[in-house]
Amino acid sequence: MSISIEEINSLISVISKNKVKQIEIIGNGEHSTSQVQQLYELLVNEEIKTDEEGREFFFDGAVNQILYFNRLKRKLRSRLYNTLFFIDVNRSTFNEIQRAYYTCYKESTAVKILIGRYARNSAISLAERTIKKAIKFDFTDITLELARTLRMHYSNIKGDKKKFAHYKKILKKYSEIYLAELKAEEYYSDLIINFAGSQSTKPELLDVVKKNCLELKEIIVKYNSYKLNLHSYMMFILRYEIENDFSNTLIVCNEAIKYFESKPHIISKTVVINFSLKKLVCFIMLKRFLEGENVAKYCLKLLPEGSVNWLISQNYYVILSFHSNQLQKAYSLYQEAKNHLDFDDKTIAYLEHWKVHEALINYLIAIKKVEINKNDDSTNFRLSKFINNVPTYSKDKQGVNISILIIQILFLLQNGKYEEIIDRTESLKTYVHRYLRRDHTFRSNCFIKMLLCLPAASFHKAGVTRKAKKYIDLLKSVPIEKANQSPEVEIIPYEMLWEFVLESLDNKFH
Repeated sequence: MSISIEEINSLISVISKNKVKQIEIIGNGEHSTSQVQQLYELLVNEEIKTDEEGREFFFDGAVNQILYFNRLKRKLRSRLYNTLFFIDVNRSTFNEIQRAYYTCYKESTAVKILIGRYARNSAISLAERTIKKAIKFDFTDITLELARTLRMHYSNIKGDKKKFAHYKKILKKYSEIYLAELKAEEYYSDLIINFAGSQSTKPELLDVVKKNCLELKEIIVKYNSYKLNLHSYMMFILRYEIENDFSNTLIVCNEAIKYFESKPHIISKTVVINFSLKKLVCFIMLKRFLEGENVAKYCLKLLPEGSVNWLISQNYYVILSFHSNQLQKAYSLYQEAKNHLDFDDKTIAYLEHWKVHEALINYLIAIKKVEINKNDDSTNFRLSKFINNVPTYSKDKQGVNISILIIQILFLLQNGKYEEIIDRTESLKTYVHRYLRRDHTFRSNCFIKMLLCLPAASFHKAGVTRKAKKYIDLLKSVPIEKANQSPEVEIIPYEMLWEFVLESLDNKFH
């Protein structure tokens, strides 16, 4: 499409040479000596890490240094906002959909600004180019907004019936798609909020989830939308996870991946990784370990080492190795991830799982099930520090907090601290009574009752085996693949842990 002189003049009237000089962005080299640029560079280079350091650097000795530094931070924030519009989307780090995302949102904003500055010819030309990209990449909200602008323009300004009808049709279609996307997003967000800070499967939500899933299955047949399918498939997966149906979860994951791979121009690696990780969990719970290992390797190969998703993938690979009795491999995978973990960062929830891995690895080292590598500092592990550094566990009494209680008993038993185990007996009984009575905690309930047999039989191996038998039988009656629980709850299968417990006992009364 050729560019008209009229369009060029329209742009010039808005962007004069004088106004270009006034554009303030970070990193353009024009303000390298300004305090704002200095603050930006100091923060990027991590030479200033706190407000106090910043105040002392720029306003040391000033009476109102807090006021002045806050003002400086506001200026930097404002210029960083401006800089967002100058992201270089042509860099090799951006894939096609990322470039389209940034370009479409920037250009749709520019359309609004140009119309507001009476540069309508430029605005409409840009809107018509941008809406084509928005439709191609399933950016429903942008398509909807631009279609509104174009419909009004060709109705009210130009009186062009053909183009008016064209954009009216697009607006109607994408209005329906947008409402469908909102519904799917609402259903998913209403559901997922119930799992925040909790590992339990929430069977009480099942009836509502089934109803919403039936509705969404009808909708996704009607509308071929990226966001609609994304939230719908996540809903379908959650429905089967609540039902503890890993076979159907696996089917839905494969359907989802097939759908997104059928749209190569908009496929997101992150989306495929997320569904692949769901498959990995299914393979763990279904004891299809070789298939699970292949998925884990696939995810890790696609992801930058040390990234959040890489660590999540590595987390499940560790769990898979525990479940498949590859304990030495679990140790090696943990060591591989260790250098990328910042255990002092309390804001990242997934670090809790790695703290549990760390404790279990050190327990396995203590009972000589794992051999440590040279220069490994795992021997510096302190159980008391581990317990004190995971405060968020207390929010999830039926989740990974169970692992802490179990690990405490395992370490105490290995160290022969029988009195301390006895001292914990009443609190364990109370915990079982309060928090472990529902179906999805059945296996944890059984295992803790097995541990309670230790002091009840005076830690005598034969006596403990005899007293624990009924709970062992109950545990075996609900294998892990049929239990309504997340794999993070039972990181090492309880049957395996119980063998380790018995190996720590002898036929003496303690």
